[in-house]
Amino acid sequence: MYKNFCLFLFFTITAFHSFRSSAQNRLESTGNVGIGTTSPVVKLSVYGSSDDSAAISLQSGSNSRFYIQQGGSLLKLGGITPGAAGVINISNMGRVGIGTSAPTTALDVNGDFRLGVNTGGTAYSIGFTRTVGAQLYGTTSAGLSLGGDVAGVDAVVMPGGNVGIGTSNPAHKLDIAGGSVNIGWGANIAYRAGSYVSIGNMSYTNTPYIAFNAFLTTSDVATSKNLVTPTYNAGSGLIIRGEAGGSGLHFLQRNYANGTVPYDVNSFTDALTLTSSGNVGIGTADTKGYKLAVNGEAIFTRVKVEPFSGWPDYVFQPGYELSTLSEVENYIKANRHLPDVPSAVEVEKEGLDVGQMNKKLLQKVEELTLYIIEQQKSILSLQQEMKVLKEEKKNITYRR
Repeated sequence: MYKNFCLFLFFTITAFHSFRSSAQNRLESTGNVGIGTTSPVVKLSVYGSSDDSAAISLQSGSNSRFYIQQGGSLLKLGGITPGAAGVINISNMGRVGIGTSAPTTALDVNGDFRLGVNTGGTAYSIGFTRTVGAQLYGTTSAGLSLGGDVAGVDAVVMPGGNVGIGTSNPAHKLDIAGGSVNIGWGANIAYRAGSYVSIGNMSYTNTPYIAFNAFLTTSDVATSKNLVTPTYNAGSGLIIRGEAGGSGLHFLQRNYANGTVPYDVNSFTDALTLTSSGNVGIGTADTKGYKLAVNGEAIFTRVKVEPFSGWPDYVFQPGYELSTLSEVENYIKANRHLPDVPSAVEVEKEGLDVGQMNKKLLQKVEELTLYIIEQQKSILSLQQEMKVLKEEKKNITYRR
């Protein structure tokens, strides 16, 4: 027993002396160990003269080696080949890369990843879970909650597919409560409902729009163009476009008839315009300040103008000065139109005020009525005179 102990002590001292006296290894009295260095600064210092030469190899039985190595500014963890990129790489700037040797953020993952468990429980998972592909889901009947705090959640995804933002109980596929949705501007940046309706904002002209069968494909300030491409080129398109600053609306329409796409929005017809002051233009964007401006024909089943001051009932007032027929005749001969009625030249130049014209026409009808009444009185008077003359003639004949 004593002999064996002496042999063990001899070999231990020899091995220790051999390790301690090596030119590349050192075990100091402080307990610091140096491998590849004679100046260990911590409990274990490993030094290599080149990148990846300062490495630690771990292996158990027949398993492949697992390396911990330093290469340049990276600490590499994992991998089965010396000098190769590690599975996890930590830079000297504190950035961690998984699947990448050049992390650009605090945690940079190149590939799919999972948080939580993949089966059972109430954990949520990201990445390869139930099926192939990155997924985000909850396994509970309450769905997946995102963000929020103890007082509520920012968003939820329910098991049936409904998404709630600002509400934990969405009743629709997308339910937004207590907030708004912002759609950026430019081509192909829009909310689309199916293949025929889109809502967005045009970069050129900086105007919002709602388009029907007219999807914005180009909006370029440099070329001053807003171009749209229809889903159904044999049909027609309608664009409701606002003015910059929200000062009005334009309803733009075009029949495509299988023309050459894309179409410039400026080639659409301004079918209807609603100005910021409430004026409406049909067939024109310039209402001339009127509440309703129509460039083209119009048909009505009824038109009512009210209220209207100065209605010509004053013609029947006792003090109304009615021109004589001789005066009217002389005016017509001189001007070729009735007094107080616009001439053809005036109508062609200024247009016609329907309300004022009806007022003037009624005035002339009422004046004509007064003329007829006066003539009727004259006729009755003449008839009475004729009757008297006939009676006198009859008496004269009878005396003879």
